[in-house]
Amino acid sequence: MKQKNIYFKNQIKKRHNRKSQLKIGESILVLMIFFILLVLGLIFYAKIQVHLNEEEKDKYQAKRIIDMALAVKFLPELQCSTQATEEFDCIDLAKLESFEKVVGENLLYQRYYAQLFPNAKIIINQSFSPRGEALSESGKILIDNVYELDPTKRASLTILSLPVTLYDPIMDINSFGFITLEAYS
Repeated sequence: MKQKNIYFKNQIKKRHNRKSQLKIGESILVLMIFFILLVLGLIFYAKIQVHLNEEEKDKYQAKRIIDMALAVKFLPELQCSTQATEEFDCIDLAKLESFEKVVGENLLYQRYYAQLFPNAKIIINQSFSPRGEALSESGKILIDNVYELDPTKRASLTILSLPVTLYDPIMDINSFGFITLEAYS
């Protein structure tokens, strides 16, 4: 009888061990599924964050370009002035010529404008003039800081054109033109 009891006790222990092994296996399977879902969730979250960061970068780039364009329009070095008052949206062509000479000759000014307009090319084009062209057909390159950016790192080019009045004080005529800003990001 003692042998039967020992046999039954061993059988019960084996069943209990099998149930325990099944429970451990189920727990491991549940943990594996949990971690797989957690990893998939993290990957999904990371992709969403990358997309949101790209949108923020695009918004920042657009704001930066608009700020640079407005800075060009309102540079006191170029604005027209009549009796000590500045005119709105007007560029003095005589000041433009002087600006080009001074910036072209002075490295300090080149660095200043390179910091003010990073990775940008600013061109002033004349569209209409009642007495002929005061600027060349290709326009006058005001600032060209594109050389500072490595050509392999140029991601995108954004071009913004703003209308402006061009005043020629020598001939005393106004003409219509555009400030074209090409900015690399």
